[in-house]
Amino acid sequence: MDGGVPLGTQEERLRQLAAIRRRATRVAVALVREPFSASTHEQMRAFVAEDADEALALAQELVALPEDVLRGWMDRLCRDGRRGEDPRRSGTAGGWVAGGEGAAG
Repeated sequence: MDGGVPLGTQEERLRQLAAIRRRATRVAVALVREPFSASTHEQMRAFVAEDADEALALAQELVALPEDVLRGWMDRLCRDGRRGEDPRRSGTAGGWVAGGEGAAG
């Protein structure tokens, strides 16, 4: 248990936040590529309606954890990410990687 929350629960929350981040990234890319399309507008509305509140709550929950807990997670995620790193992509900036998927997932 870290920060008063069971590890399995913490990891699930991190996965949820990573999935929401990937969806937000897809919306951001759509806003750059096709800012005036109906599809982009619908993606953005869906993200705000379905994900934005949960993302904010999860992020606030994580930020409230003790710094040593967050640093421990970051160290573990970095170690795990290096173990599964694709040698063809080494040295590239991939953003926060969770569950083996990149930011654009």
